[in-house]
Amino acid sequence: MKKKSAFVLGCILTICLVFAGSGSVQTASGQPAITKDSVLKKSKDVQAKYDIVDAQWYDMYEKGIVTGAGDAAKLIKDAGQAISTQDFQAADSLLTKADVLLSTYTKADLPSGWMVPNPLAADPSIMGNIHKASLEELKKVELYGSPRFNTWFQFSGKGDDGNLYGLYACVNHHGTGKAQKRVMFAISSNVWKDKPNQLEVLDFMVIPERKDNKDNLIWEAKDGDRYFKWTITKKDTTVYYKDAKRTVNLTLKTDYSFWYNRGIQPVELLPGGQTTGFEQPGKATGTMTLEGKTIKVSGHGEFENYFVKGAGYREVLLKYGNEWWVAFTADQLSGIFFTGIAYRDAGLYIDGKYVIPKEFHITPIEAKKSYTITAKTSLGDLNLKFNFWGNNPALYEYWGTMEGTLAGKPLTNGFAWIEHVPRGGVDLTQPTSRK
Repeated sequence: MKKKSAFVLGCILTICLVFAGSGSVQTASGQPAITKDSVLKKSKDVQAKYDIVDAQWYDMYEKGIVTGAGDAAKLIKDAGQAISTQDFQAADSLLTKADVLLSTYTKADLPSGWMVPNPLAADPSIMGNIHKASLEELKKVELYGSPRFNTWFQFSGKGDDGNLYGLYACVNHHGTGKAQKRVMFAISSNVWKDKPNQLEVLDFMVIPERKDNKDNLIWEAKDGDRYFKWTITKKDTTVYYKDAKRTVNLTLKTDYSFWYNRGIQPVELLPGGQTTGFEQPGKATGTMTLEGKTIKVSGHGEFENYFVKGAGYREVLLKYGNEWWVAFTADQLSGIFFTGIAYRDAGLYIDGKYVIPKEFHITPIEAKKSYTITAKTSLGDLNLKFNFWGNNPALYEYWGTMEGTLAGKPLTNGFAWIEHVPRGGVDLTQPTSRK
């Protein structure tokens, strides 16, 4: 009996060693054993989930709010301490509790109280008052009774040197209908590791000069040896910048205009604010001369004309959050997806046709880095994945690349820009630099 028992015990030990070597040890309940590696992976996954919740990197009005995020943060911290003492059992338990909290959403605390328009609820074939903005509308300092909030341009694309580039420019109005001091201008590249957020801010601390001509509108600014010129026509818009070290010349062809609420203006897009306005995304091309090297660039461009009366647009967004302003362009299409608190809107331009999606959904991947948008359209399902390499935290702006499919066919040369303002965010740019 002793020899047999010794043999059985030897077999059991051998089996255990085999499973241990394969990393497949299981507990008596059949669950995988808790190991250092399993706990470290779980810690990384739970931390990533917390980061998404903390940054509000998801559609809060679709899913709700995680009221237990603060408690989850403490549990994650305690789990880290347990890992440092190699108490993996305790760490696993703490992380499990944190994961449950981070997976529990409620809509009870979401603000309400105004009748939210829903432009996507109507028949998508009904265009409302969507139309290509006229030069007269582009020149307006007040539209449908609302003063101009801003005149904004952005670019996200790629150079013939293989690097990625970004740019933004803005003539500030701040809801006054008049140009304000400070013309915002900045350029960015994914290779500039020595600059904060790979961004170089070159704002002009002046009030720009407006030249209202028959066939165009021109904004000009000079600040020392630096010069800025923005030419706006009905068919395109061109941004030009020059200083001793750099020259930038970009043109966006504006094939169409996306109007909020299908152009049925004005609209209470945000509570207490009468809003009107339109966006013009599309293909932008041009050159950048940087450090003595001229680079041809192409990608996504966008020209924004936004007007608001009543409650301050920025202040309302910072109070309530859930803004996802997503503009993008690929070879096959361009468009806008927008959520602001509970308001949802969208418009696409595909093969010369304006298309209104029936619905869209935002799914996070990595906080402040990536997410997907899926949409239903009359031309097929749209599946987009966004990845951002550049940002300006003070403006809540991000820029990067986009890939995906439309009706199962891949999109090419996709680039995108977003503004994502969280609930309870802080405006770090008051009073003059905010777009």
